[in-house]
Amino acid sequence: MNIITYNWSIHNGEKVETVVKYCPNCGKVVNFYDTLMRRHNSNGKNIYKFTIFKCEKNHTWNRKEKIFKSYDPKLEIKNRDFPNEAPRNYNEKINLVTHLKNGFNKICININYLDKPVRIDKLLGNHLIDISRNQICSLIKEGKILLNKNIIKNNTLVKEKDTIEIFI
Repeated sequence: MNIITYNWSIHNGEKVETVVKYCPNCGKVVNFYDTLMRRHNSNGKNIYKFTIFKCEKNHTWNRKEKIFKSYDPKLEIKNRDFPNEAPRNYNEKINLVTHLKNGFNKICININYLDKPVRIDKLLGNHLIDISRNQICSLIKEGKILLNKNIIKNNTLVKEKDTIEIFI
């Protein structure tokens, strides 16, 4: 079974990180809020991960979060295992048809952060691109969508630290 895993942090407009900082474009100290978008840059040796913040006038500021070492092509690596799982971050949209074409038949979604509990059919309806909410409800009734490895109803609330499994 080929599995792809997503790690979501879902913010519903509440508890989004803000930083008070001088904005050179505004010319004063303002609140910058986290846009929940991340950016990666590299210089050949390192890969830098940035968090993108914006002020009220949409001026951006990028805060450096992590530095990773890039791969050295001079090193020969033999018998290296590459897992089927491709961890994804944040609450990005999922295209079921694309995953099916790429050979994945199970999608795992780990909810790392959630402001407030939300119904599973509404949550998946907002994040699955090529499927309607009625089709999601049908998959839940058929037992093809599980929450914490349990069969559920359409109106079951998803909470922080829950895991959603979708069998396609």
